[in-house]
Amino acid sequence: MTDLDALRARANELAIESFYWDNEGRRHDANPEALQRVVDVVEADYARSEGRRTHPIVLTARRPPTGVSGAPERVYAGGASDAELLLADGTVAGLAVSEDHVELPGDLPFGSHRLSLAGVGFEETSTVVVAPDRMPRSAALDGGTALFAPAYALWEKERPLPSFGHVADLCRRLPSLGVDALVTLPLYAAFLDEPFDPSPYAPVSRLHWNECYLDDASLNALLPAPEPAPPVGELVDWRELARRRRRQLLTAAAGLAAGGPLAARVEQWSLSHPDVAAYARFRATATPDPVDAGHPSELVELSHRLAQYLAHEQLSAIEGDGTAAFALDLPIGSHPGGYETWAHPDLWAPAMAIGAPPDALFAEGQNWGFPPQLPGEAERSGFALWRELVARCGRYASMLRVDHVLGVHRLWWVPDGMSPKDGVYVKYPRQALMSVIAAEAQLTATTVVGEDLGTVPQEIIDLLDEWELLGLYAEQLQLTEPLEAVPARTVAGLRTHDMPAFAARYADGDLDPYREQLAERLGRAVPDTAEGVLEAALERLASSAAYLVVGDVDDLLGETRPHNVPGKILPGTWRRRFAQPTSATLADPRVRHNLALLTDRTRR
Repeated sequence: MTDLDALRARANELAIESFYWDNEGRRHDANPEALQRVVDVVEADYARSEGRRTHPIVLTARRPPTGVSGAPERVYAGGASDAELLLADGTVAGLAVSEDHVELPGDLPFGSHRLSLAGVGFEETSTVVVAPDRMPRSAALDGGTALFAPAYALWEKERPLPSFGHVADLCRRLPSLGVDALVTLPLYAAFLDEPFDPSPYAPVSRLHWNECYLDDASLNALLPAPEPAPPVGELVDWRELARRRRRQLLTAAAGLAAGGPLAARVEQWSLSHPDVAAYARFRATATPDPVDAGHPSELVELSHRLAQYLAHEQLSAIEGDGTAAFALDLPIGSHPGGYETWAHPDLWAPAMAIGAPPDALFAEGQNWGFPPQLPGEAERSGFALWRELVARCGRYASMLRVDHVLGVHRLWWVPDGMSPKDGVYVKYPRQALMSVIAAEAQLTATTVVGEDLGTVPQEIIDLLDEWELLGLYAEQLQLTEPLEAVPARTVAGLRTHDMPAFAARYADGDLDPYREQLAERLGRAVPDTAEGVLEAALERLASSAAYLVVGDVDDLLGETRPHNVPGKILPGTWRRRFAQPTSATLADPRVRHNLALLTDRTRR
């Protein structure tokens, strides 16, 4: 056996792929140098699990969401004399150790519980996951319709700045239009000074919220002298808005020092959310904002705790009786300079970044810049970060879209200093990860959707089928292909946020074959205009078996400008507001007409 053969064999033992097949069916062998570097990192990671008496994740039998009990499960506990189980709700159950095993009850509630074992000279913990046998899904949304709108695009004349309040207002308005859910872009904290990155997919934290979306009037009410609203143009000025929020929050935090009901509520809430205090410390010390300069660090921390408390209150007000459901979007990565990498330094692979192999759009592959989680360390933690991410979204939203859901199966690791095309696929314990996601979603009644567009390996297809996980369908990926039926287990739309606007895509190419197929399927003529094809496409979506269909406000208006262009930074990227206030946009005859086509699912 050659050294390269031995390296490939060791990679296989560590669930590292020494080759992959591209979407054209061609095999690509891993760069030996990259493979060696990845093997070294993963080998060191798994070595830290050696010597454990219990497996870090104990997966009990999955069972139907109705809660039917399963059979008790025996777990090896060699050398232990004491055992206890800390349940997800905080209660503790004692367990007896017998013949080097403990027996886990078959009626454990859904969730992730912590099993602690102790004996002479050792203490160990494992995570016991009790998951439903399929991914949670709301029956109320089945056969429904959703609207996509970026939160930063929403405004009214008397409230021109972006806010969680605009999202809440839209959720209240949509049911009268026959719309069941609102889908938007991620709303997490962002780097809006230096480094400046307004992309909602490169957040400072995936656990904490963007203070720029706090309601301006509610903040001004906390100030001795309200700050006048700035002039607002076609594009959101994120830098100036971030500075405004910092000024308002620092002034409001100074006012809390005198005490009062709000100060008490913020303090009590912060004590029950220790991660918020840690995040505030991170923002005050590791990533200080220029506006914070000259202020005591205690005040800066308080301003960030106040921001997260207000975000919690305002996000909690989005959904309610009679409102549309609210869908949050979970990015795949944690920023290398962000909170999660600071708070959990041992969780991340050193000198590695997540990316993607070469494809038709990116001939050199992609490097997204996010560090990958170490598979062994993630499992030893009981996938604690994943649990927190899903639970945090479920606290405020009925639906969660997981970006790049293929990451539960494998991620493309790019060693620092190497080309993205030289990356290597590292596999993750996908069944354990899916169990954790399903268990947390079950606790919060959250419908989970996996972004599975593009090339999907058979293993992930089988995994999504097994868990009955909703996927995505984008009609624009089919415009030049034979038109197939829209899959039933999908959230289906014309496109995603990183695809061209539908009207622009129609103008850019000859879509006669698509138009002709639409006419054949609908049994009527389809005009050779962007508006005519759009109407026919919306009818096709509405009549499909898809779980939920989504219309993009821009497409309903005939907008040609994109939300963003992958791999490019353009002046309007992540910043463009609707040309009219939200109320006027919803009243636009084109929007009303096209929405009526999409919401008519009686032919389903």
